Amino acid sequence: MIDGNEKEIIFLDNEDKVLFNYILPANQEKLEEDRKEFSKQFSDKLANFN
Repeated sequence: MIDGNEKEIIFLDNEDKVLFNYILPANQEKLEEDRKEFSKQFSDKLANFN
């Protein structure tokens, strides 16, 4: 998916409500930087819905 262009990924719940958006970076280095923060935010969001 990384091809030198940023892409927006939109995460939805079962009712198609937006949980959050993520901008997929243009390079692998930035993706690795974002990975830990993204994982934490995603886990926190899911925990709040349960």
